[in-house]
Amino acid sequence: MAQISNNCFDLTRLLSQFVLSAFGRHKLRQLRLAGQANVMSTLRARKNKLKTIDEIISVISAYDNETINVELKTTDKYWSGNSFQSEEFSKLITSIANREGGSVFIGINDDGSFEGNSIFEKFKSATKTGIDKFKEYIENTCRDIISPQLLVNINYYTKDNNEFVEIVIPKRDDIPFALIKRCGSEIDSRKYFISTTHGISRVSDKHLHWMFHNTKLPEINEYYVFNITTYKNLTGVPFNIGPIERVIMQPSCVFHLADYFRKIINDDCKEFNEDKNQLLMEILLYSIFETIEGTNRTVSNEEEHLPCDFSHLLIGKYVDNAGEIVNHFSNSALFPPGNTKTINSDKYKVEFIFENKYLKSVFTISFSEYSCGLNGRNPYSHIFLNMFGYEGQEILHDKYDNYVFWGNYKVDFKYPEEFDEDYNKSTDRALRIGKLIKSWWDIDNFMNEYPHYRKLYEIDMKIDQILKQENKET
Repeated sequence: MAQISNNCFDLTRLLSQFVLSAFGRHKLRQLRLAGQANVMSTLRARKNKLKTIDEIISVISAYDNETINVELKTTDKYWSGNSFQSEEFSKLITSIANREGGSVFIGINDDGSFEGNSIFEKFKSATKTGIDKFKEYIENTCRDIISPQLLVNINYYTKDNNEFVEIVIPKRDDIPFALIKRCGSEIDSRKYFISTTHGISRVSDKHLHWMFHNTKLPEINEYYVFNITTYKNLTGVPFNIGPIERVIMQPSCVFHLADYFRKIINDDCKEFNEDKNQLLMEILLYSIFETIEGTNRTVSNEEEHLPCDFSHLLIGKYVDNAGEIVNHFSNSALFPPGNTKTINSDKYKVEFIFENKYLKSVFTISFSEYSCGLNGRNPYSHIFLNMFGYEGQEILHDKYDNYVFWGNYKVDFKYPEEFDEDYNKSTDRALRIGKLIKSWWDIDNFMNEYPHYRKLYEIDMKIDQILKQENKET
């Protein structure tokens, strides 16, 4: 016993020395902070999950029949012939879970009024109160006739002598939930339901295929770099570097901007230099969508054309009859059918939003940098400067302006309630727009397509230099 006491005393002394050491104090501080962080994280999680009664009433008051993530039901809906209507209840909660998740309020009439007091007494048994038995029915339903098992939160509330229950249903993060029937221990059949603006619908084969392949709503989020080299003061678009006619400077689609540059007016007014970057972003946006599909396709629907309202844009101020250019190319646009289009513009960015019932697309161009001459992103500028030195650099600076813009194309796909021809067109065109912008306009992608030319250009220019030098000497 004495040996044990001595060992305990030695252990205590060692712990005290550890705590008093700088390292020990540091470790204890870390443990204390970690504990505080865990407590705060837990409290935040609880705060996010729990709602106040006022928040609940606000959700109920805002309900309308087309809401897909909130349902108001009375207790009689799921109680008939002294039995709980588990199949009817399963249809409701699986349809919500398969869509966006949400809440079902039991004890609330369609108009948002309370059903009353003691409304759960009909569910009581000999050993359990009405509300406890009601919760048991729900838990058994979620476990026994829904696959995979659906875990819901059941919250009981009272307000002004009225009672009701909120059933919080999570959004699926894997395969869709099914209403099942068993034959012994085996699942004999599965039925899938989805919540729509028209109510609960049985899932079609196409819809079921989509649900199994998309646990989350798909999206597109692409980034681009647009490098635009112009003659001074937007007077034109060059194709080659200075006197070296064989060196390509930028994608050929950039020359479409010249159609707008030729019609620029008021370029000598005081505001033009201040507005130049924003004007170029607007011209670039229109040029991108006028060129990415090419001229082999025409559409007749006005809703698919580019917007021609320039009243809030600088194009309308500085480009003479810009509508003629837009209308000339407008019928080859690539927009999804049945969409609305909006263009917002300021000195920092230009934003183009087009949206229909299947998706919302936002294409943004933002200004990055301006420089005289060529941008360092163009590898041929370095070749040119290496060959011609400071003289070549002065040629580039005196002749060209270079603008760099960032581009972002973001598409949020909405939940498809229908799989019709317009849905297929919308998804196909949304994907195609992103690919075409990347392959036709992104400067990094463009330069990567020509890696084998760089060495050839360098060799070719060195040979030209040697020949010119020999001709001078002779």
